[in-house]
Amino acid sequence: MLFISYGLINAKSLGIIIRFWIERFIVYLGMISISKYFVDYFKHILKSDIQSIFIIDIIGIIMTLFMLLIDWNILFSEHKLVFIKPKKFSL
Repeated sequence: MLFISYGLINAKSLGIIIRFWIERFIVYLGMISISKYFVDYFKHILKSDIQSIFIIDIIGIIMTLFMLLIDWNILFSEHKLVFIKPKKFSL
């Protein structure tokens, strides 16, 4: 979308492309440099015991369900957080 919008306004593309790749390189470099701390932290958690792994899995499932039940159309158009009510199903 960035390049399409700049193309529509007839901006000089060479400067935009160079800045885009330089900024992307800087962001990736920052993510790589701080990822060591996150990896060490999670390595410590995952080595500790089965209970912490179970808790992390439960939190991940709850977060996934939370994201799936949001009505994104209403959130983006009306800026209201509305949840989709799951339909009852039978086997």
